[in-house]
Amino acid sequence: MIYETSTTSHQGPWSSGDDLRTLDEVIRFEVLGPLQVSIDGRSTAVGPPQQQTLLALLLTSPNRAITTDRIVEEMWSRDPPPSARHLVHVYVSRLRELLGEGEHETRIVRGGSGYAISAHPEEIDAMVLEASISEADDLRRSDPSAAARRLHDTTALWRGRPFGDLGFESPLLTAEAGRLEELYLEAMAERIGLDLEIGDHREVILQLEQLTEQHPYREAFWAHLMLALYRCGRQAEALQTYQTLRRTLVEELGSAGRGSPGERVQRDDHR
Repeated sequence: MIYETSTTSHQGPWSSGDDLRTLDEVIRFEVLGPLQVSIDGRSTAVGPPQQQTLLALLLTSPNRAITTDRIVEEMWSRDPPPSARHLVHVYVSRLRELLGEGEHETRIVRGGSGYAISAHPEEIDAMVLEASISEADDLRRSDPSAAARRLHDTTALWRGRPFGDLGFESPLLTAEAGRLEELYLEAMAERIGLDLEIGDHREVILQLEQLTEQHPYREAFWAHLMLALYRCGRQAEALQTYQTLRRTLVEELGSAGRGSPGERVQRDDHR
């Protein structure tokens, strides 16, 4: 398969290489939020919900086939219609037409008793996220500023719940959405940790306040918030933040012992 790229480059999240150059791919699949497809930079309607669900399922494992039986099970778990397999074939045909397949390029291919979508890692935002996390980890010791920039760019791809409203009946999409959300939150915690490491503590406080409100049981965000407040000379607020976390955990877990903040939070609270 041929992947067309442009020699034009600029800073941005869809990137590869040390200079974060963006490849202007012909097609991009975005799953870090409601499912979106863009072709030549233009957003393209994917079709009805079932057709979107099929594409989303294929994008959970690009370049690897999912059996037609598994697709039917994921799309109609409770009561598949008698024509389910035929409908899968219809949706595949429509998606192939949508993706502009031609004589020299096939995006959705037969694989054994099912289908696979052929895609380059740069074309799927979830794969860009995973690759950038790995690259940032490699950069952290040698160039924390570059690692932070890489994570800033890639976490900007996040638009909300992966796959949007699709797949609430699909165990595969539900599991993949949960995995991607966890990956994103870990990337955010790592990114903010790098920001703190390079001295950008004032810039992260507002976002950390939002993150601790949205994810009150993720202690890494609380630890970062307390450290940022402390470094800004706001020690009283840092202590109050620690007490808020402790109270939140105690109320949720029903036990002062089990509800005590972890070692990382307590360590940061005394920095």
